[in-house]
Amino acid sequence: MRRQNVKVHTDIITAVNETSIHTETGGQQEIDILVLATGYLVQNYFAPMRIIGKNGEDVLNTWMTKRPIGYLGIVTTSAPNQFGILGPHTGLGHNSVIFMVECQVNYTCQIIEEMMLQDARVFELKKSTEDEEMKLLDIQMKKMVWGNLDSTCGSWYANSRGINTTIWPWSCVNYWWRTRKPDFTKFHFLETLQNNNFIVI
Repeated sequence: MRRQNVKVHTDIITAVNETSIHTETGGQQEIDILVLATGYLVQNYFAPMRIIGKNGEDVLNTWMTKRPIGYLGIVTTSAPNQFGILGPHTGLGHNSVIFMVECQVNYTCQIIEEMMLQDARVFELKKSTEDEEMKLLDIQMKKMVWGNLDSTCGSWYANSRGINTTIWPWSCVNYWWRTRKPDFTKFHFLETLQNNNFIVI
């Protein structure tokens, strides 16, 4: 893409004919190749499903208007007893996400087993755990090329505020190591969750 005879056009295309494109700015450009990259709706997370979390929080609305928060892309304080697969910050640009899914399923199963051992009906991520994880993510992301997005360098990894909410900023080995066995001290295991009912719509 950096060759002298290659030019990437990023204007909005309004029409395509046999040999050229017409853009919203009024330009017309003859082309050799037209690549249709339809993109990903990664910032929509689990939409159209809505999850109403603790204290009536609309988790999807919070994630879309602010930013998604959680721990290892699997759990969040907003919604006890909810596990996610390929949640925020666990996408990859350098490996197979199937590996991440396998790690997440293994992690989830171990938490469910612990709930059964403790005869707990509810597990809840500690807020301090979530806060520490988000702080570490922000620090690590700033070291990465995809963590420094601005108006001149956009990416489908980032939300409308330029915050990368998609990519895991460490290695896959790091993710495997952190998910191979849950640290149960990072959770509350409870018999009930009083006055904080949550639902999925």
